[in-house]
Amino acid sequence: METGSAQYPFGTLQQAVDRAAAGDTILVAPAAYDAGATITRPVVVLGDSTAAGIPVFGGAIVVDGLAGGTVRVQRIRIADAPMGVMARGLGAGRVELERVVVERSGSHGVAGIGLAELRLTDVDVQGAVGEGIGADSTRYVRLERVRVDAVSAGSTGGPSLEGIGFGVAHADSVLADSVEFRLGTVGGYDDPAKGY
Repeated sequence: METGSAQYPFGTLQQAVDRAAAGDTILVAPAAYDAGATITRPVVVLGDSTAAGIPVFGGAIVVDGLAGGTVRVQRIRIADAPMGVMARGLGAGRVELERVVVERSGSHGVAGIGLAELRLTDVDVQGAVGEGIGADSTRYVRLERVRVDAVSAGSTGGPSLEGIGFGVAHADSVLADSVEFRLGTVGGYDDPAKGY
């Protein structure tokens, strides 16, 4: 019987999130997980780094309808998912990502909409079809040691970014410290004849 204990852990992150109360910390063992989770209340999702490796999710982490409090996600990797991290708030709530890697996302790497704050620290987006990082109607955006990396879509196996590296709309404040965008040749958007 899965109880969420060390002896009987939940099989998915979604099971743990569904059982967690506001303010709980969910410790995720290093393993490959097929799915991500939808989070609707303030919790901490913490990848266990005491063992070898980190948790790798093949599905998105979605924060949906956050009306207040903080959702914190630390020490995880999302790879080959339809989307990396999507956070939608109700004009309140804060989402913090720390030591998160998003690789080859089928949409945005990280997107925040309608939050009081989106804070990214030591976040690495390696290839996304949409924006690497995007924020809309989020009052405060803080980026520290963030990297969005993309190379030509025609390269040999490297990540590509087919949208834009970073986009912000309707934010009161954006603070960026040690942010790196390595876009290379991106999906035809570097046509010198057209001036871009």
